[in-house]
Amino acid sequence: MTIAPPEEEVHVCSHESCASTDTMPCYLGGEREPDDWYCDDHISAAGFCKGCGMFSVGIESFDFSAIPGFCAECVDFIHTEEAMEDEFDDDDWGEGEYPFADEEDYQ
Repeated sequence: MTIAPPEEEVHVCSHESCASTDTMPCYLGGEREPDDWYCDDHISAAGFCKGCGMFSVGIESFDFSAIPGFCAECVDFIHTEEAMEDEFDDDDWGEGEYPFADEEDYQ
């Protein structure tokens, strides 16, 4: 007997003239249930962060964000992820050269 996975709920963008179902949950405060659902085209205009969905309009770090549409916490996360990717970039090593590897393993 197989158990079917639960069907995902489809949420339409809360913007009045939008019918997009490619939405993300948006939260006004510490609620566990989303207050609204917005698509990528309307989420920032409604005042929500594109990264975490938290209502952030009126907060200086959101309104003048280095990455428009993202709150300070999400911008920091994005920069941290980029830094980690740069740290382990394969371009830092020559072709076929890897640290701590025996040459015989890569011949």
